[in-house]
Amino acid sequence: MIGPEITWTYSTRVDDFTRIPIFDGNDFLRGTNQVQYSIVQRFLAKRPSPAGKSAAYEFLTWRVGQTYYVQIADGQSNVDPNYSSNAFGPGFVPAHFSPLLSRFRLRPLPGFSIDHTLEYDVNFKQPRRQSLTGTIGGSRFNLTGGWSRSVRLAEKAEGRTVAANTLNAGATFKLVPNKLALDGSMYYDFVNKVFWNMQGRLRYDVQCCGFVVEAIRYSYNGRDERQFRFSIELANVGSIGNFMGQDALSQRGGLGGYR
Repeated sequence: MIGPEITWTYSTRVDDFTRIPIFDGNDFLRGTNQVQYSIVQRFLAKRPSPAGKSAAYEFLTWRVGQTYYVQIADGQSNVDPNYSSNAFGPGFVPAHFSPLLSRFRLRPLPGFSIDHTLEYDVNFKQPRRQSLTGTIGGSRFNLTGGWSRSVRLAEKAEGRTVAANTLNAGATFKLVPNKLALDGSMYYDFVNKVFWNMQGRLRYDVQCCGFVVEAIRYSYNGRDERQFRFSIELANVGSIGNFMGQDALSQRGGLGGYR
Protein backbone atom coordinates (compact mmCIF):
# COMPACT_ATOMS: atom_id res chain seq x y z
CA MET A 1 0.00 0.00 0.00
CA ILE A 2 1.48 3.31 -1.12
CA GLY A 3 0.12 6.82 -0.94
CA PRO A 4 0.90 10.52 -0.40
CA GLU A 5 0.62 12.56 2.79
CA ILE A 6 0.29 16.35 2.76
CA THR A 7 0.05 18.63 5.80
CA TRP A 8 -0.29 22.42 5.73
CA THR A 9 0.63 24.29 8.91
CA TYR A 10 0.03 27.96 9.57
CA SER A 11 0.52 29.80 12.84
CA THR A 12 0.52 33.52 13.51
CA ARG A 13 3.91 35.17 13.76
CA VAL A 14 4.84 36.53 17.20
CA ASP A 15 6.88 39.75 17.20
CA ASP A 16 7.23 40.25 20.96
CA PHE A 17 8.25 37.02 22.75
CA THR A 18 8.51 38.81 26.09
CA ARG A 19 4.72 38.83 26.31
CA ILE A 20 4.51 35.02 26.17
CA PRO A 21 5.08 32.92 29.33
CA ILE A 22 7.76 30.36 28.52
CA PHE A 23 6.81 26.81 29.55
CA ASP A 24 8.60 24.61 27.00
CA GLY A 25 10.59 24.68 23.77
CA ASN A 26 7.50 25.21 21.62
CA ASP A 27 7.10 28.69 23.08
CA PHE A 28 10.31 29.76 21.32
CA LEU A 29 9.08 28.74 17.84
CA ARG A 30 8.14 31.51 15.46
CA GLY A 31 4.96 31.65 13.43
CA THR A 32 5.08 29.54 10.32
CA ASN A 33 3.46 28.91 6.95
CA GLN A 34 4.67 25.60 5.56
CA VAL A 35 3.61 22.55 3.59
CA GLN A 36 4.93 19.12 4.56
CA TYR A 37 4.59 16.38 1.93
CA SER A 38 5.75 12.78 1.75
CA ILE A 39 5.28 9.42 0.08
CA VAL A 40 4.54 6.50 2.38
CA GLN A 41 4.94 2.82 1.53
CA ARG A 42 3.30 0.33 3.90
CA PHE A 43 3.43 -3.47 3.86
CA LEU A 44 0.71 -5.37 5.71
CA ALA A 45 0.29 -9.03 6.64
CA LYS A 46 -2.34 -11.09 8.39
CA ARG A 47 -1.36 -11.94 11.94
CA PRO A 48 -3.33 -13.47 14.84
CA SER A 49 -4.86 -10.80 17.09
CA PRO A 50 -5.18 -11.13 20.91
CA ALA A 51 -8.73 -12.31 20.28
CA GLY A 52 -7.42 -15.17 18.15
CA LYS A 53 -8.71 -13.84 14.82
CA SER A 54 -6.59 -12.71 11.87
CA ALA A 55 -5.99 -8.96 11.66
CA ALA A 56 -3.95 -6.59 9.51
CA TYR A 57 -0.42 -6.05 10.87
CA GLU A 58 1.92 -3.37 9.50
CA PHE A 59 5.40 -4.93 9.49
CA LEU A 60 7.26 -2.46 7.23
CA THR A 61 6.93 1.28 6.71
CA TRP A 62 9.01 3.60 4.53
CA ARG A 63 8.33 7.33 4.50
CA VAL A 64 10.21 9.88 2.36
CA GLY A 65 9.24 13.51 2.85
CA GLN A 66 10.21 17.15 2.80
CA THR A 67 8.89 20.55 3.91
CA TYR A 68 8.36 23.65 1.79
CA TYR A 69 8.54 26.95 3.72
CA VAL A 70 6.36 29.59 2.12
CA GLN A 71 7.66 32.70 3.87
CA ILE A 72 11.42 32.36 4.20
CA ALA A 73 11.86 36.14 4.44
CA ASP A 74 10.31 36.00 7.92
CA GLY A 75 12.84 33.42 9.06
CA GLN A 76 10.19 30.73 9.37
CA SER A 77 12.58 28.02 8.23
CA ASN A 78 15.14 28.85 10.91
CA VAL A 79 13.89 26.29 13.44
CA ASP A 80 12.08 23.08 12.54
CA PRO A 81 12.21 20.25 15.12
CA ASN A 82 11.59 17.67 12.38
CA TYR A 83 15.13 18.09 11.02
CA SER A 84 18.62 18.27 12.52
CA SER A 85 19.71 21.09 10.20
CA ASN A 86 18.02 24.36 9.31
CA ALA A 87 16.87 25.22 5.81
CA PHE A 88 19.83 27.26 4.59
CA GLY A 89 21.70 27.07 1.32
CA PRO A 90 25.30 27.97 0.44
CA GLY A 91 26.23 31.25 2.04
CA PHE A 92 23.61 30.39 4.68
CA VAL A 93 20.89 32.13 2.73
CA PRO A 94 17.41 30.98 3.92
CA ALA A 95 15.95 28.37 1.55
CA HIS A 96 12.41 27.29 0.76
CA PHE A 97 13.17 23.58 0.94
CA SER A 98 14.02 21.58 4.03
CA PRO A 99 16.32 18.53 3.97
CA LEU A 100 14.90 15.38 2.40
CA LEU A 101 14.06 12.93 5.16
CA SER A 102 13.80 9.15 4.81
CA ARG A 103 12.38 7.04 7.66
CA PHE A 104 12.40 3.24 7.36
CA ARG A 105 10.96 0.87 9.94
CA LEU A 106 10.90 -2.93 9.93
CA ARG A 107 8.81 -4.61 12.62
CA PRO A 108 8.28 -8.27 11.69
CA LEU A 109 7.28 -9.16 15.27
CA PRO A 110 5.82 -7.03 18.10
CA GLY A 111 9.00 -7.49 20.14
CA PHE A 112 11.49 -6.80 17.34
CA SER A 113 12.04 -3.62 15.32
CA ILE A 114 14.72 -1.89 13.23
CA ASP A 115 14.57 1.82 12.36
CA HIS A 116 16.78 3.72 9.91
CA THR A 117 16.73 7.48 9.34
CA LEU A 118 18.58 9.37 6.62
CA GLU A 119 18.57 13.14 6.19
CA TYR A 120 19.82 14.57 2.90
CA ASP A 121 20.36 18.32 2.59
CA VAL A 122 19.10 19.34 -0.86
CA ASN A 123 20.58 22.84 -0.60
CA PHE A 124 24.17 21.69 0.05
CA LYS A 125 23.61 18.42 -1.86
CA GLN A 126 25.08 16.18 0.83
CA PRO A 127 23.92 13.64 3.44
CA ARG A 128 23.56 15.42 6.76
CA ARG A 129 22.64 12.76 9.32
CA GLN A 130 21.72 9.10 9.56
CA SER A 131 20.88 6.77 12.41
CA LEU A 132 20.10 3.11 12.97
CA THR A 133 18.30 1.73 16.01
CA GLY A 134 17.05 -1.69 16.96
CA THR A 135 15.01 -3.31 19.70
CA ILE A 136 14.38 -6.93 20.59
CA GLY A 137 12.52 -8.07 23.65
CA GLY A 138 10.37 -10.64 25.36
CA SER A 139 8.69 -11.27 28.68
CA ARG A 140 12.03 -11.70 30.51
CA PHE A 141 14.43 -9.40 28.63
CA ASN A 142 14.78 -6.31 26.45
CA LEU A 143 17.77 -5.25 24.33
CA THR A 144 18.17 -1.90 22.57
CA GLY A 145 20.95 -0.39 20.50
CA GLY A 146 21.52 2.62 18.32
CA TRP A 147 24.09 4.29 16.09
CA SER A 148 24.03 7.89 14.89
CA ARG A 149 26.34 9.90 12.62
CA SER A 150 26.15 13.51 11.44
CA VAL A 151 28.35 15.52 9.05
CA ARG A 152 28.94 19.25 9.02
CA LEU A 153 27.39 21.16 6.12
CA ALA A 154 29.91 22.67 3.72
CA GLU A 155 30.09 23.69 0.07
CA LYS A 156 33.45 21.94 -0.42
CA ALA A 157 33.99 18.24 0.26
CA GLU A 158 37.02 18.82 2.51
CA GLY A 159 34.85 20.85 4.89
CA ARG A 160 32.33 18.05 5.39
CA THR A 161 33.89 16.59 8.50
CA VAL A 162 32.16 14.25 10.94
CA ALA A 163 30.46 16.26 13.69
CA ALA A 164 29.18 13.33 15.73
CA ASN A 165 29.47 9.54 15.59
CA THR A 166 27.96 7.75 18.58
CA LEU A 167 26.86 4.31 19.70
CA ASN A 168 24.47 3.53 22.54
CA ALA A 169 23.11 0.29 23.94
CA GLY A 170 20.94 -0.89 26.79
CA ALA A 171 19.72 -4.18 28.25
CA THR A 172 17.21 -5.29 30.87
CA PHE A 173 16.91 -8.81 32.27
CA LYS A 174 14.20 -9.98 34.65
CA LEU A 175 16.14 -12.66 36.48
CA VAL A 176 13.18 -13.42 38.75
CA PRO A 177 9.90 -11.90 37.50
CA ASN A 178 8.60 -9.14 39.78
CA LYS A 179 11.52 -9.79 42.16
CA LEU A 180 15.03 -9.46 40.74
CA ALA A 181 16.04 -7.39 37.70
CA LEU A 182 19.36 -6.38 36.15
CA ASP A 183 19.82 -3.58 33.63
CA GLY A 184 22.65 -1.57 32.10
CA SER A 185 23.39 1.04 29.46
CA MET A 186 26.34 2.68 27.69
CA TYR A 187 27.01 5.62 25.38
CA TYR A 188 30.22 5.79 23.30
CA ASP A 189 31.56 8.70 21.23
CA PHE A 190 33.73 7.58 18.28
CA VAL A 191 34.87 11.12 17.46
CA ASN A 192 36.37 11.78 20.90
CA LYS A 193 37.00 8.07 21.59
CA VAL A 194 35.41 8.13 25.01
CA PHE A 195 32.56 6.48 26.92
CA TRP A 196 30.32 9.35 27.98
CA ASN A 197 28.26 7.13 30.22
CA MET A 198 28.17 3.54 31.51
CA GLN A 199 25.68 2.33 34.08
CA GLY A 200 24.64 -0.95 35.67
CA ARG A 201 21.84 -1.54 38.18
CA LEU A 202 20.57 -4.48 40.19
CA ARG A 203 17.11 -4.19 41.77
CA TYR A 204 15.37 -6.50 44.22
CA ASP A 205 11.69 -5.98 45.13
CA VAL A 206 9.94 -7.48 48.12
CA GLN A 207 6.43 -6.52 49.18
CA CYS A 208 6.46 -2.71 49.63
CA CYS A 209 10.24 -2.21 49.38
CA GLY A 210 12.82 -2.08 46.61
CA PHE A 211 16.59 -2.41 47.11
CA VAL A 212 18.74 -0.89 44.38
CA VAL A 213 22.50 -1.16 43.79
CA GLU A 214 24.00 1.00 41.02
CA ALA A 215 27.45 1.37 39.47
CA ILE A 216 27.85 4.50 37.34
CA ARG A 217 30.69 5.96 35.34
CA TYR A 218 30.45 9.11 33.23
CA SER A 219 32.86 11.46 31.53
CA TYR A 220 31.63 14.90 30.59
CA ASN A 221 33.23 18.29 30.04
CA GLY A 222 36.61 17.12 31.32
CA ARG A 223 35.17 15.46 34.39
CA ASP A 224 35.60 11.70 34.80
CA GLU A 225 33.70 10.19 37.72
CA ARG A 226 32.74 6.75 39.04
CA GLN A 227 30.07 6.18 41.64
CA PHE A 228 28.61 3.28 43.58
CA ARG A 229 25.14 3.80 45.01
CA PHE A 230 22.81 1.87 47.28
CA SER A 231 19.25 2.99 48.00
CA ILE A 232 15.95 1.73 49.35
CA GLU A 233 12.66 2.62 47.70
CA LEU A 234 9.47 2.56 49.77
CA ALA A 235 6.07 2.36 48.07
CA ASN A 236 4.15 5.67 48.19
CA VAL A 237 7.03 7.23 50.14
CA GLY A 238 10.11 7.60 47.93
CA SER A 239 13.77 6.69 47.82
CA ILE A 240 16.26 6.68 50.69
CA GLY A 241 20.06 6.65 50.01
CA ASN A 242 23.01 6.83 49.83
CA PHE A 243 23.96 5.50 53.25
CA MET A 244 27.74 5.60 52.82
CA GLY A 245 28.05 9.31 52.08
CA GLN A 246 29.10 11.06 48.87
CA ASP A 247 32.81 11.21 49.74
CA ALA A 248 32.97 7.44 50.20
CA LEU A 249 31.06 6.79 47.01
CA SER A 250 32.87 8.95 44.51
CA GLN A 251 36.50 9.48 43.56
CA ARG A 252 36.98 12.41 41.19
CA GLY A 253 39.75 13.68 38.98
CA GLY A 254 42.11 11.83 36.66
CA LEU A 255 40.84 8.39 35.83
CA GLY A 256 38.82 8.11 39.02
CA GLY A 257 37.90 4.76 40.48
CA TYR A 258 36.47 2.83 43.36
CA ARG A 259 38.53 2.97 46.57
